[in-house]
Amino acid sequence: MRDADKCTSMHRSVAHSLGRMMTRTTKRVLRYAGVDARRYAPQSSERAMMERLLASYGVDCVFDVGANTGQYAEGLRNLGYKGRIISFEPLSAAHALLIENSRDDPEWVVAPPHGFG
Repeated sequence: MRDADKCTSMHRSVAHSLGRMMTRTTKRVLRYAGVDARRYAPQSSERAMMERLLASYGVDCVFDVGANTGQYAEGLRNLGYKGRIISFEPLSAAHALLIENSRDDPEWVVAPPHGFG
């Protein structure tokens, strides 16, 4: 092996070791702060799985039972879901906010306050 090749190989090894050390250190610091850092794989993300699930079953209506203020429905819209959403929320304060949050979406219907049990 030529000296130049040995030097290049050694630099790669050192760079790889430093990179791993920095990754471990960063993860420890983040974990200490209450954050779990992981590699993001878009194709296996929760978002991608939900998009595939909705598309594969041809979902055109979602019942959001126990809707609270509409967080789940808003999440569906953020995924690109364009079908009808019917939300149910029995608590009056949350129901009022749910109506407010759904106001500009004609495909998002809020049922009168009713609990299912």
